[in-house]
Amino acid sequence: RRVGWDERLVNESYPWVERQIIHQPKLAQWQGAFKNSLLDVGVSPYNGFTYDHIHGTKVGGTLFDHFGRRHTAAELLASANPKMLTVLVYATVQKVLFDQTAGRRPMAMGVIFKDENGNQHQAFLTNNRRSEVILSCGAIGTPQMLMLSGIGPKAELDKLNISMVLRNEFVGKGMADNPMNSVFVPTNRPVEQSLIQTVGITKMGVYIESSSGFGQSQDSIRCHHGILSAEIGQLSTIPPKQRTPEAIQAFIKRKQDLPHEAFKGGFILEKIARPISTGHLNLVNTNIDDNPSVTFNYFHHPHD
Repeated sequence: RRVGWDERLVNESYPWVERQIIHQPKLAQWQGAFKNSLLDVGVSPYNGFTYDHIHGTKVGGTLFDHFGRRHTAAELLASANPKMLTVLVYATVQKVLFDQTAGRRPMAMGVIFKDENGNQHQAFLTNNRRSEVILSCGAIGTPQMLMLSGIGPKAELDKLNISMVLRNEFVGKGMADNPMNSVFVPTNRPVEQSLIQTVGITKMGVYIESSSGFGQSQDSIRCHHGILSAEIGQLSTIPPKQRTPEAIQAFIKRKQDLPHEAFKGGFILEKIARPISTGHLNLVNTNIDDNPSVTFNYFHHPHD
């Protein structure tokens, strides 16, 4: 309310988005077995298909429709008036611009952004009270953008010779992420591929999920698979601080000697909803396109 949002309109937007791009999944056999297992061990009641995060076992929504087609937020643009909308593809903000008139608190007045060809442009607020520049950067991009724009800890800005607009020692602090434990369940035959469909939510704030169908060919065993990679992802067998290039290469070499069956099956994942452990974010350089350095300190707090 303090920022002038229409509370009714905000609450109506969630089901509108759900109707546009979210679907009820066709429950895979693995997911059905996982659902029954959760109920057997007491993660109850069964709440059926729901978007709500409530205690018990449920089936959540998916971006994939029944034809296997993935839907995205870009499809929401179909509901807009094309005469009132200009979409710039691959346009990314480089920094926020501030009015730094002497004697006044710095005030954001616009942004510098780069188009798909690498050319820089500026977008400014006007004197119209309804004029807005809405910048969405996410949990990691927001402190990075603030520091690159001159708002952040003095030592962090001085390190990269960034002109200070406003000193704020809290920017980049308190970084938290849901820590995850996983169990890989191998099978002696390929399993139907499924992403997260069934979720168990315990009263302790633990989310238990599962995915399946990670059977690999002889060629793909020699590849890494993003966040599910044992080399670089959350499922890594190498602790982050020991994840040197040499250690990763040694693991890749050992992985090639594993039996083919070890790459068939699925994962059972456990995540903590509200971790107490926190870390920090630091800039690596002044290029917004480069990822900052983030330390989450997973499981640092004994409660986690």
